[in-house]
Amino acid sequence: MGGMLHLAAGPLLAIVIAAPAGPEDGCPSARQVTEAMQVHISGVLVGPDRGEGAPLRADALRSVLEVPADGTVVRFSLIDAQGNIQLRRTLQAPGRARPAADCLALAETIATIVERYLSSVPYQAKETEPPPPPPPSPPLPPSVGTPPAPATIVAPAAPAPPSDSGARALRPYAGLGWRGVPRHGESLYEVRLGSQLDITRGRDRLAALVHVSAGQSQHVDVLGQDNRTVIATASLWRMSAQAGLALGLPAGRGVIELALQAGVDLLRGETSPVLPPGAASLTTSSWHLAPTAEVRVGYRVALLPWLFLRPQIALGSAIVAYDIRRDAANQAEPPIFRTPTWFSTLALDAGFVFR
Repeated sequence: MGGMLHLAAGPLLAIVIAAPAGPEDGCPSARQVTEAMQVHISGVLVGPDRGEGAPLRADALRSVLEVPADGTVVRFSLIDAQGNIQLRRTLQAPGRARPAADCLALAETIATIVERYLSSVPYQAKETEPPPPPPPSPPLPPSVGTPPAPATIVAPAAPAPPSDSGARALRPYAGLGWRGVPRHGESLYEVRLGSQLDITRGRDRLAALVHVSAGQSQHVDVLGQDNRTVIATASLWRMSAQAGLALGLPAGRGVIELALQAGVDLLRGETSPVLPPGAASLTTSSWHLAPTAEVRVGYRVALLPWLFLRPQIALGSAIVAYDIRRDAANQAEPPIFRTPTWFSTLALDAGFVFR
């Protein structure tokens, strides 16, 4: 477990972004943009700079959200500590008195633009330069009394993302786990694979999940009636397959995940009697399916916009438990293995995000 814990040491990004500050009556408001950014770039987001506490880090980019009174445009910028503009976008908007859904959609668009900027900074560098100043107005002839309004250069609006780019993400993952059985005092390591797909949009998201794991094999020696002579060897191997739903709730720099999973454990028991050299093998094996259910709580932290780490804990139950004997017909014989009714799992997963 010590090696797994080192994976979570420190963020891997040198850039952080301060959330925007501003009034709550804009469309979108600073709060709506902050909540959307928490979903897309929670691993690099810090609190807004209000000029009241300690200064921002030297490598932090300050978010500036401007919504004019008429609501026809929305301007968003990222500015570094030297005052240089690193990202600027002007989004067209239909004006005031818009429904709340339009404001949330604009906030999602801004968060998606920032996420794409972080994942391809070299490509965006030329695109995000501040626009040039307007050209000077030509001198007016004496007969003209009122000068015309100077031309205004507006950066082109970013193309609207596809309808599912801000709402759904595919998150395949792999990890290692430790499965313990309180009653029997057994503990086994397991290898884990799975994937999640968002099925709702918004700040709190519901995802469908599939999960498989393979546990460490158990091996024991079967003793004879004198309790000293080994008369056989036995092994038990388990593979699990589950499906379920996971609810993601943004919290701090990450997302709390509450999941409910149901599936089956595939159990394979094998017994080999100890025979004299040269004798033919008499190994016997059997297979069983045990329905299971599991409740899981995890905390998903974004290391990069496309990479996450998730420690978690789970409590599960095998709806059907088995006693595994060398001779299944002899119920008086003590069991070699007993599958648990209750078990707990500690795990650490790492995965990718595809949008």
